[in-house]
Amino acid sequence: MKIWLSLILLNCVNIVFCQSTVDIKEVEGIWIAEDFYNSFEKTHNIHKSRNSFDANYPVALRINSIDTLKGKLYIGYQSLHDHLLHSEESEYVVVEKDTLGKKGCFEIDFSIRDSLNYFLTSEILYFNHDWKSYLKWNENKVTLYRPKKGEWKSETIKYKRVSNEFHRSYPYPNPLYFYTRKRLLVGNYVLREYKGKALTKSLKIKPNGLVSGYSRFKKMYAYYSTDIYCGPPTEDEHLMLFEDVRKEDSKSIHFVMTRPDSETIFLYESYPRRPEYGQELEELGNPKYVLTRK
Repeated sequence: MKIWLSLILLNCVNIVFCQSTVDIKEVEGIWIAEDFYNSFEKTHNIHKSRNSFDANYPVALRINSIDTLKGKLYIGYQSLHDHLLHSEESEYVVVEKDTLGKKGCFEIDFSIRDSLNYFLTSEILYFNHDWKSYLKWNENKVTLYRPKKGEWKSETIKYKRVSNEFHRSYPYPNPLYFYTRKRLLVGNYVLREYKGKALTKSLKIKPNGLVSGYSRFKKMYAYYSTDIYCGPPTEDEHLMLFEDVRKEDSKSIHFVMTRPDSETIFLYESYPRRPEYGQELEELGNPKYVLTRK
């Protein structure tokens, strides 16, 4: 009798887990908070979208069914306000015997859900510290909810999916990096000196940020900065190229980026300008490079 009951319970657990796995497949992908998405799709500029979403809350989620272990799903996330670039890995990466954790990650347990089908989440930095939050999904929507408690106001974040698949060579994209690259940078370009000759007609920026086709940028990765929320305010968009963000001494190149139209990117060899005490900004001068989308 005990063996029979054990088999029934085990089978029930397996059914619940398998059903959860199927559910994950339905919502796999990269998800962006709707408020930020609706703004950034119009502005294509972090400065113009800076007030569309709380800079410390999870603005982007990565849901990948391979990030499951012992009945738990590990969900990658990223906030807008972050002073570091992070390696795009799953749970951690080992560099010269040092274990470096990935950026944001919270988990849900498939066995813990309430009557409304909300899963209790683990801690999400700045969003539910010393409190709790819940995640709910269906095929077309992912919702993160924090109930009211004391000084904590209730908060609901709805997410929109921007990609529903993962490339085999890029299984753990940082969801915010992935979205901003896809929207602004990914593509094939002609690279020219400003008012000069074409340096290459085959510059390419891939979804993982890898740049190819020009010797100066060889084996470097492109990142669009959203780090504009503290310190003296900046006025310029900041594009960074890094050989390997996991190493402190990694080769890097920094540009101010402007886009006069949807097909053209100007790159200036300058750090973002910071107008202080009401002073007028100095002119950028001429760009170093011009990228024209093919």
